[in-house]
Amino acid sequence: MFLLVKRAQLLGIISASAAEDFYINASKAGWRKNEPVRIDKEYPTLLEQLVYRAINENEISMQRGAELLKIPFDKIVAYCCFSEDKQWNI
Repeated sequence: MFLLVKRAQLLGIISASAAEDFYINASKAGWRKNEPVRIDKEYPTLLEQLVYRAINENEISMQRGAELLKIPFDKIVAYCCFSEDKQWNI
């Protein structure tokens, strides 16, 4: 975060005093040694999106999608969009 604030200051997005205020408050919070991270709360979703798309476009079966995502078959059925006339690839 310190680098982002410095870069924002260099680009003129924030003033030098705003950057200084951030540095002071961040130091008081102990972020110089232990900066808070958000990465552990995020997880990749591209594979999941691609599998659901492949299922809905009848490229792979729902069973194969469940295997790829390592989740129960029932969960795949609950998340996929099907119309009445669409055939299920089971």
